[in-house]
Amino acid sequence: MVIYIDQDFEPAAKTAQDPAFAEMNSFAESLFAGSEVLLDVDRAAMLFSLADSNESRTQALLAARVNFMGTDGIRGKIEFENQDGPAAGVDDAQEGNPFRLLAREHRLARGLVECAAEAFASLLIEEEILKADDRAAAGSDGRDAANNRAYEKAMCEGFLKQGLRVDFLGTLPTPYVPLYMLENGIRGGAMLTASHNPANQNGIKFFLDGRKLLPEGRLGEYALSARMFAMRPAANLEARPREQQIPRKAREVRYETGALKFLDRLLRGEDYRRLGGMPFLLDTANGAYHDIASEWLRRSGIPHICINEKPNGSNINRHCGVAEIEGLRALSGAEALEGAAVLRSLVLESRKAGLDGFAAALDGDGDRGFVLHYSLERDTVTVLDGDMCGIRIAELEYRRREKDGSLPRTQQCVFTVESDIMASVSLKERLPVETATVDVGDKWICNHPGESMIAGMESSGHVIIPVQVKTPDGTKTLRAGNGFLS
Repeated sequence: MVIYIDQDFEPAAKTAQDPAFAEMNSFAESLFAGSEVLLDVDRAAMLFSLADSNESRTQALLAARVNFMGTDGIRGKIEFENQDGPAAGVDDAQEGNPFRLLAREHRLARGLVECAAEAFASLLIEEEILKADDRAAAGSDGRDAANNRAYEKAMCEGFLKQGLRVDFLGTLPTPYVPLYMLENGIRGGAMLTASHNPANQNGIKFFLDGRKLLPEGRLGEYALSARMFAMRPAANLEARPREQQIPRKAREVRYETGALKFLDRLLRGEDYRRLGGMPFLLDTANGAYHDIASEWLRRSGIPHICINEKPNGSNINRHCGVAEIEGLRALSGAEALEGAAVLRSLVLESRKAGLDGFAAALDGDGDRGFVLHYSLERDTVTVLDGDMCGIRIAELEYRRREKDGSLPRTQQCVFTVESDIMASVSLKERLPVETATVDVGDKWICNHPGESMIAGMESSGHVIIPVQVKTPDGTKTLRAGNGFLS
């Protein structure tokens, strides 16, 4: 089905009397037969009129499709009453068309989050991936605590309206939603987060079989955008009594133990203790990783210092975490003392201990991270971004697999266009591996075809390490960026 929208993000009336529109619509119906697509009617008409072949007409209509997702799901601004107090989320009834708000003002309405979750559930049911009473998984990075959990409720209610059961995992890092899904045989899930962005923004990203959505396909972002518009709040929410919309509530699930077991399996505390430096410094960006990371460090007997570890929702990513040190490579001690909190703390604590120091800085939802090293002798802080961490992890993974005989016949490391242009060259000088470059965003790394990937990376701090996970149907591969793990 082809749906047309106008410049105001309202349904565009089809004018079958117009021969030019009729020709375009006929071509579009044939091109997109069997799938839903949302077309910008003015853009489609303009591009189609310039096309002079079936191939160029096809490209014209593909370019006119509307996608409400960005690099990593839907994101937009929400409204706070004040910087530190509770937020008053964008109210659909007062603010009008939520799609127009998102596209023109980059504002995210609660109704749009609910609509997105309901539309995703609807697609999964239609494609017979899920059925009524099946479970979906959902999590949050914690920022919605400043908004009375209104967006979390909206996300869960969207799934519930389609008759699904919801396991709400509460506040936890993004990578543990797909892990929980795989371990429990749950095929659809969502995470409420705006990643490294400040607390006045929120967003939602979706998972299918433990991986993020790509633009194309019957369950891709274009299809989801079309279904969202078809199920838009203004068209459907008022038609159903409130008590009939949500027949059940989400089930709250505590998954901290599962997350800790995952880290226990992959990390060894003695590796850090052998370094002999000052206590490990961790900046959790007042985000989702604060409890899990500090508990794992404590249980592993690793002396540590946590900073920016008192989240209240409104302080997530505020002057802390990865976003504050992006683009930095090497700083003198004096420069670091004028910089972000993690830089200052690393230098001061190292000098106080008279030892070299190591630190990690994460982002709010915990799916990316940087490593920092302070050399007391040189009085220099070195910042290892996602590319540099990924290269070192790829070396470790290659040697480990080589030793235990699990090295695939062809080994591959995946970069994105955001990566340093010399990163793949540097890696190939170290290891006999093939490299591939994909579009920006970890979703492209995680969905890269084949099973030969040792590691994927991009400079922003996403490092993807394929991990085998036991599921109800056997062993499957988890691919998810995990800042603390890397």
